[in-house]
Amino acid sequence: MSEVGIIVMNLKNNLDFKKFAQFVDQKFPGANVIVASTQKHKVALTEYVFDTDNADEVLNCLIKKVESKKLVIVREFDNNNFEPIHDVYMGIKKDNQICLLTKRTNKVKAFFVKLCQLIIHFMFGYNLMEGSLAYVAFGEVPFDILKQTDNPSLYTKIDKWSGIDIKMIEASKTPKVKFKPNLKNNIIRMSCMLVAFLTPLLLWIFVKYIQKSIPLKLLAVFVMALCFSLIVIEVLIMVTKLKIGDNTYESAEIKNEAISPKD
Repeated sequence: MSEVGIIVMNLKNNLDFKKFAQFVDQKFPGANVIVASTQKHKVALTEYVFDTDNADEVLNCLIKKVESKKLVIVREFDNNNFEPIHDVYMGIKKDNQICLLTKRTNKVKAFFVKLCQLIIHFMFGYNLMEGSLAYVAFGEVPFDILKQTDNPSLYTKIDKWSGIDIKMIEASKTPKVKFKPNLKNNIIRMSCMLVAFLTPLLLWIFVKYIQKSIPLKLLAVFVMALCFSLIVIEVLIMVTKLKIGDNTYESAEIKNEAISPKD
């Protein structure tokens, strides 16, 4: 078993395999490296080809295939600078650590981030990872837990860990990972709640009988307050989904496999 496994999300097929192979030979000799693509390439590394670009489904499939003590997940990369992969890996000093990159923020932004974290934790029971999800390294303990989880992709994006030290390495530049969650049902629910909010409001404005009835006005206030609260919750759910994507238990199927000549 190798010391470290590296999963590279190359679902846009823009990885410079030659440069990356050279980087791996220099920094990670003997590492178990897996590249996930949607097209087959002539590679000097192990490559799995999928017919989906859903990174979470791909990770659910690949995490259990990595035979190593530690894991580095690369969601986004710069072909001219692969060093952050090595940085987060070297940031793992203990078996119970998770390491990722982060940028220094001013006090005002840090306050709102903390407030947002409190709200999300109250609603969903977890925190968002405060750093960049482009490069995330997992020590032996969290990686072992990921391999035993049905939906490991979710736990690579959120902080619902107990007894795990999440370490942040400050970087001048951190890539943003863009997720494409399915928001159709959320938008439909929010639209329905918006209609339910506006209906008593318009009736209050245009129907004189309601204007003169205190019980009906109280009922209208209750309905509007309830709908407004539900709209706020739905907005928070959508914002969270945009930050971390969907939670899926689905596992992508491997279409093709190219094995490194070294294997």
